[in-house]
Amino acid sequence: MLTISLFLSIPLYLFLVWRRVGSEHEPEEIITLSLGGLFFFIAGGATFELALRFMESGSLPTNINLISLFQWRGYSLVAGAVSWILAVILYCRSIKVPAYYFLEKFSDSILLLAALNIGSAFFSSGRVDYFWQLLVIILTYLFTRPLLGYRSFRWYPSGRIGFLFLSTLVLFLVFEIILDLLLSRALYWQLFLEAGISLVSIVNIYFLSVKPSR
Repeated sequence: MLTISLFLSIPLYLFLVWRRVGSEHEPEEIITLSLGGLFFFIAGGATFELALRFMESGSLPTNINLISLFQWRGYSLVAGAVSWILAVILYCRSIKVPAYYFLEKFSDSILLLAALNIGSAFFSSGRVDYFWQLLVIILTYLFTRPLLGYRSFRWYPSGRIGFLFLSTLVLFLVFEIILDLLLSRALYWQLFLEAGISLVSIVNIYFLSVKPSR
């Protein structure tokens, strides 16, 4: 079931990306950015999952296969998301396009990709940790829906792009922190890292709000 969801969700992700920005940019840019971001998302999450397994057992698993590397836990998903963000930022700098523009356009697609695969992993394995991770993604999506019209908010007078992406990131990390505390599954440095990223994102939202739009 997980294999099927992977083959279905990746084309869906690419279609959603194309639908969002296909009429505004060259096809080569969209393909490079979407596939490159997807690669870094998968590579970052899988690498972190391997690192977690190594720290737990003292050695790498001998029966590694590609599908097993997609059966991530919460922090592997965070690592994948961070890798994706870095890939988008680096590529946007190379083509001199504001990174917030693409990050905001692609956020929903990444959430959908993660939800489909984590949901598939939960239904195929029945593991409770997958259920909680899926709940985090669903809550993040639902709580960001009222923010779609942020450019008309009086308390966000600048209307600058980037608010929706940063808000999505903050909500996701806040829900992750709550889940980690409830399940007592995280180390202190991991909680501080998530809280630090959330705080930096909130500060960036403030500066975006007071900086006039060009």
